Amino acid sequence: AVHHVLDKKDFFSEMYRVLKPGGKFCLGDVYVDTPVATFLNGFLDKYNSMGHKGMFLGPETATDLVAAGFTVEVAELRPYGWQFKSRENIGHFCKLLFGIDLADEHAITQAIEDILGIEKRGEWWEMNWELYFVKAGRPAG
Repeated sequence: AVHHVLDKKDFFSEMYRVLKPGGKFCLGDVYVDTPVATFLNGFLDKYNSMGHKGMFLGPETATDLVAAGFTVEVAELRPYGWQFKSRENIGHFCKLLFGIDLADEHAITQAIEDILGIEKRGEWWEMNWELYFVKAGRPAG
């Protein structure tokens, strides 16, 4: 949930400080202007009584890591589909996970299908999800 950290530059500097030389820092979080960002700051913000205001990773993330001293080895969006035994399980699970208290499970499932996409794959229902994955290293010397 780094997307809730206000000052990512300070966060990255602190990660660099506490990481031993030669160590690796891996981060996976939501990227700006993606369907996941739209779901979280759109649907979830509207249908969770506490709201959601994520400050997602973006093109500046790798630059900020380099400025903190890291060497960026990987910086890319990767799909991470969530699998469920039934379509109905998607809405139920996400209602509980995200604290969606202002919509029923059917509406949640429909929003997920509309915003993120849902696909039937064999016996499983898969909810599309993606994260921006970064692997950065602290030089050994």
